[in-house]
Amino acid sequence: MSKWLALAQQQIDSATRVPFAPIEPIATESSLPGAVPIVPFVPIAPETRPIGTNGAIGTKPEDDTSERQAIAEIEGGVTLVFSLAFAAFQIGCSAGCSVDLWQRAIDDAGRFLDQHGHAAAALGWMAADLFAADGLAWALKGAAVVNLTATAATLLDGRVFRRSDEGS
Repeated sequence: MSKWLALAQQQIDSATRVPFAPIEPIATESSLPGAVPIVPFVPIAPETRPIGTNGAIGTKPEDDTSERQAIAEIEGGVTLVFSLAFAAFQIGCSAGCSVDLWQRAIDDAGRFLDQHGHAAAALGWMAADLFAADGLAWALKGAAVVNLTATAATLLDGRVFRRSDEGS
């Protein structure tokens, strides 16, 4: 599992906290100096809005993307050519795509960027070459890239992925 999928799984695992909300004070201990109200905390209904990458409920999607982009660049060393698209790719599963397939594509993209991201950028690869619906992230399906040129990626299983003319 790549560090990207591990990070995503860690965020999912940490998002199951039960939220609490304060209610009105039920008493005040006034016999002591600096009296403090006694306020019980009660659980509230689970939040249904999206959970942000920092674990905050209801984080705006643009905040999620910016945060993931920063993580990719600072901690992952992902080049600017790919960091924003990679962040956006992780935010939500495409319509009609299974979550398992999408997570596999995220993992494959992270592994590719770890191993070949800077070389791909230097060879002129663009974000669309990796993250478009017909991009390399979707085509890898668990296979490693063993050779990368300006026009194609050769995969360990013998398949060759060719960049589209529009992405070049």
